[in-house]
Amino acid sequence: MPLAMALILAGLALTLLAGGCGSSSGGAGWKAQRSGTDADLHGVAFANASDGWAVGSNGNILATTDGGATWRAQRSGTPASSLWGVAFANASDGWAVGDGIILATTNGGATWKAQNPGATADYLHDVAFANASDGWAVGDNARTGASIILATTNGGATWKAQSPGTAAFSLWGVAFANASDGWAVGDNARTGASIILATTNGGATWKAQSSGKTASSLWDVAFANASDGWAVGNRTILATTNGGSTWKAQKSGVAALTLSLWDVAFANASDGWAVGDGIIFATTNGGATWKAQSSRKTDELRGVAFANASDGWAVGTSGTILATADGGN
Repeated sequence: MPLAMALILAGLALTLLAGGCGSSSGGAGWKAQRSGTDADLHGVAFANASDGWAVGSNGNILATTDGGATWRAQRSGTPASSLWGVAFANASDGWAVGDGIILATTNGGATWKAQNPGATADYLHDVAFANASDGWAVGDNARTGASIILATTNGGATWKAQSPGTAAFSLWGVAFANASDGWAVGDNARTGASIILATTNGGATWKAQSSGKTASSLWDVAFANASDGWAVGNRTILATTNGGSTWKAQKSGVAALTLSLWDVAFANASDGWAVGDGIIFATTNGGATWKAQSSRKTDELRGVAFANASDGWAVGTSGTILATADGGN
């Protein structure tokens, strides 16, 4: 065998062997990282390009201090509960939410402690913090299906229910541009109708916004500032440039988007990413055009986070963690 061919095959073998449990390379610009778990990972957050956390089934919390070169398990104390969302205000203060639980840390996850979310029947799907004090968690009540929005102004020492202004919607994603301007998205389990709620006073009042896509469930929302935002869901990417007064559908760049997009993240008003069932989409112009970066069917991605326009991570089923240092290009 010629030396050149031998070197190529050796490099290919190393590429296939790299990665963690259940993970494989995510395509150009994205590489698998070793998670050390086969648990499904649902959410990911990074405080900067080094310090990050991923949460998932069976109370799993993973953390890295080197951009994902190594991931280590942290003790959540909740092995019987799935964790769906995670948010960090800085490298120390963070929160994770799940089935009837809110966890918090003030030391980067060295220790996690349960906070009282109120009713234990609340399924909490996502959490967002504007700073180390002001935060919100959204979900629904397991018994009644009622919409749930909880808020804190003291880092979670106390959480109080806010009125969503609607009763029959599951809320799946929440984002705040600052301590006042926020949005939550979801759907009606019975009808499939989507919902977008917005507040300009920290959640004292929430009002419905028109998505223009009444039959498409929305799974997540992200805002780069108080004006520019995006929501993703079933075969759907929506965008606004006026704080949600109007939302318009954006084209994914794929002729027929038939997959669900589960999470969306923007580093600024131009650079954004959306992930879903075997796909990563990216835009560098605020969503005027989206291009596919990965389409591996084995990568069922559930969460995405970017520390800046270059350094990003996506997590998913069977312990999948993908990372990029060049925006996925």
